[in-house]
Amino acid sequence: HFTNTTTGTSHDDGLLVGIDADEKANLWNRENTSMLFATNNTQRMEISADGNVGIGDSDPSEAKLSIDGVASGDAGLKINQTQNEYALEIVTSATSSHGLNINASSLQASGRAGTFYSNSSNTGTRDLVAIINDHASATGTTALKIQQDSTGLALNANGGGVAISKNVSAGSGETAFLTLSATDGGVNMSGGEGASILFKIPDDETNPSIGASIAGIKENADDSISNTALVFRTSQNDETLDEAMRISSAGNVGIGTTSPASRLHLY
Repeated sequence: HFTNTTTGTSHDDGLLVGIDADEKANLWNRENTSMLFATNNTQRMEISADGNVGIGDSDPSEAKLSIDGVASGDAGLKINQTQNEYALEIVTSATSSHGLNINASSLQASGRAGTFYSNSSNTGTRDLVAIINDHASATGTTALKIQQDSTGLALNANGGGVAISKNVSAGSGETAFLTLSATDGGVNMSGGEGASILFKIPDDETNPSIGASIAGIKENADDSISNTALVFRTSQNDETLDEAMRISSAGNVGIGTTSPASRLHLY
């Protein structure tokens, strides 16, 4: 039992080192102060008076566990799970915040905010990443949201196909499996804007070549009119997309013309 004139000298003062009635080892700070741990004459860890733990952080006031000052080449946290259980489980009761937040605001060209990696040779069907909304009544839930504010790709699936499936019931009619949306940010469009699917084909170069596209575009500059045309474009070995066919909002099909005036208009 360690005390001084500041802590007082009673049983409820100072620092207690010992064992309790259940023979549990005790390192017990009875004061409203932090506990410091050091090696090589340098502070390595601090447990604050309110129970926050700082490793390399002398003021762990912002988190229950704060890790700072990680040496170059070291991981901030490493978990080696050799059992058939979770390596990390996060349970949150938050209703309007995040269960997991990764802030990587200093990323360079070769960096990633997160990587999920598997080198298993097992041929069984499995998911590398699973996102599950396990309550059918939560109809307003988006399973995956990607907000890309630059002109780069929002999603890049490389090395495999993409499969989209959904349960449908008899008599339910058409089901939208894929929705492409183009927003105007509150500015009136001039006509010709819309959403498209771009097809790239392999060539002898590193990057694939532009081959074709299908687009749904506005026919009118007036944003109160939603007339839409479906436009098919192809490339003639020059990576420039040229319109080959158009289906207007009236159902007219034009080949070689952007203004089909009849059910089938050849130009």
